[in-house]
Amino acid sequence: LHIKPDGVVNLHSYWRLIDHIEDEPSLDDIDNTVDALDRCIKASVDAHLVADVPINSFLSGGLDSSLIVAMARCELDRLDCYTIKFTEDAKKHEAMPDDAFYAGEVAKALDVKLNTIEVKPDIAELLPIMVHHLDEPIGDSAAINTFLICDAARQNGVKVLLSGMGADELFGGYRRHLANEIASTYRAMPSFIRRSIVSPIVNRLPVASSKGGFRLARWARRFVSFADLPDADAYLRSYSYFNSAELAALAGPESIPIVSSLVESHHEIFNSLSSRSLLDRMCYTDTQMFMTSLNLTYTDRASMAASTEVRVPYIDKEVV
Repeated sequence: LHIKPDGVVNLHSYWRLIDHIEDEPSLDDIDNTVDALDRCIKASVDAHLVADVPINSFLSGGLDSSLIVAMARCELDRLDCYTIKFTEDAKKHEAMPDDAFYAGEVAKALDVKLNTIEVKPDIAELLPIMVHHLDEPIGDSAAINTFLICDAARQNGVKVLLSGMGADELFGGYRRHLANEIASTYRAMPSFIRRSIVSPIVNRLPVASSKGGFRLARWARRFVSFADLPDADAYLRSYSYFNSAELAALAGPESIPIVSSLVESHHEIFNSLSSRSLLDRMCYTDTQMFMTSLNLTYTDRASMAASTEVRVPYIDKEVV
């Protein structure tokens, strides 16, 4: 940010990932590339372990946090980890795998202590606190999970936590990445079949019953809601709660220029790598928008609300 004596303000980015993308190592030799990436991530984890206080870590049981914990455990005599556990009713409704189970398996394998925080219905009492600290509307409940973990850690005297944040964006780890790859093939199907047969059938599928949620049906309905769109539009819709018209109806007519500007920014970033694969374009867009505007934002605010620091080794510039 440059502010001149005459009051002229100039804001610009002093480092951009897109300017360095062509500097990436060759993937011709997979073994050497894997070794180089392994050394790079390990060096980043080691650097993030430098602190005057004990280091702990998030641990969901997924690849991202498990690798961070495994590498950190090589350097630390003791490492405590934290994970979220949901009630049986919540797991049944969401029809999702139980992170706490996998986190427990990883904790046993790596000999680390696992602290499990159960999310209970009284979490609604936290909403006013989270609204206050987040400063803007965020529709991702992960912000509450982050606060709960950081708050529990802080009560145990922990001030610094490692996180696997950023790996999904860099390595194509989101379900939507796969869904959009499938959508690009799906669009080769005759439009009559897609719109007159497939979509109507999928949209009639129930997504839940009195006994719980139907995960595949929910995903299928989500898929047909964006699969017919061009790549840039499909990718934006695959992880947006609302389309532009719905946002305008929700936030009022004066929001239309702002929403349009955001959509334009998204498409400009997505299309700036037009010569690269669809996966490259999705991941690059994630690093510039989803990771910074959502994930890092709520993580920073929720952790600071609990007076803790979250460190993100995957987003080290050398790793990226």
